[in-house]
Amino acid sequence: KEKTAAAFLQSQEPILQALGQVGSLAIGGDVPRARQAAATVVNGVEVVMPLAGLIDATKERHRIAGRVQELTDELARLDGRLADTQFVQRAPADVVKQMKTRRAEVADALKKFSGHLELLQVL
Repeated sequence: KEKTAAAFLQSQEPILQALGQVGSLAIGGDVPRARQAAATVVNGVEVVMPLAGLIDATKERHRIAGRVQELTDELARLDGRLADTQFVQRAPADVVKQMKTRRAEVADALKKFSGHLELLQVL
């Protein structure tokens, strides 16, 4: 999923550069992170925009911390449902599978946002 998204983004690089009014893009899983950057996760794809001198680091920390808390709460809810043996036994298999998939997505996003928050703590 992430590789497909990265390939698509790479194929659209000139358009993204024009829309973002940026000179260059770095797309891929091994791109070094900028210290002062805004970040989000969209459909499992991590988007980081270097914003040195362009953002209010305090506001960005607050935004990311809020998202980390939302994801932490959602992960706890999903874990609670999946730990309920009666729910897992009685729910349709596709519902349980969807919850497990969603749990993996939330855990991945939480890991990424937590990493961004750590970076912002030093700003």
